[in-house]
Amino acid sequence: MPLLNDLLSPEMAARLRPGALPEWIPPMKATATHRRFSDKEWIYERLLEGERCLAFKSGNRAWLFSSGGGDRTSRYGEIRRALAAQEPHDFIMDGQAVPAAGEGGVAFHAFDLLYVEGHSLLRLPLRQRKSLLLSLFRFERPLCYCPHVNERGVDFHEEACAKGWKGVMAKDARAPYLSGRSKKWIKFKCLPRQEAVVGGYTEP
Repeated sequence: MPLLNDLLSPEMAARLRPGALPEWIPPMKATATHRRFSDKEWIYERLLEGERCLAFKSGNRAWLFSSGGGDRTSRYGEIRRALAAQEPHDFIMDGQAVPAAGEGGVAFHAFDLLYVEGHSLLRLPLRQRKSLLLSLFRFERPLCYCPHVNERGVDFHEEACAKGWKGVMAKDARAPYLSGRSKKWIKFKCLPRQEAVVGGYTEP
């Protein structure tokens, strides 16, 4: 496994904070808006259906908590085993447990990395955290990496709605991980549409 510092510039490596694995990190939450935008400094991910979870590993043991802090380890046994088999000794991922369409079971779609190998990543920009997530882990079912598109927020939202997705998550790629509600993460939801025929009558 590559060393953490080898994957970051000196400037980014200076933002790492060594420390013991936290017992809990309050998750970062998005703000909903009806305004759609495109911005080269933002990334855009699919807004997933399922249960938001933080995934922890220490040594050979892995566990999961819901975004409200409830223990979900026994509910997602297959995901727990896949997390425990990952090479990094300790880490915290943020992601979504999503029913695997057509395959049965549940997959964990990881979209952020908060802590790894004795270091907090919370001060790193999102783009660097996602780069480390992709570089340090093996993604095979039931673990999936959540991809993103750059800049094309409006177009991606239109594509998402055309495919029947729930919507799009817009995220400031420069932002650190900020626990609680933030305007650095924005939800572009797809509004349900329904076609209807309006009938009426005229006086004879």
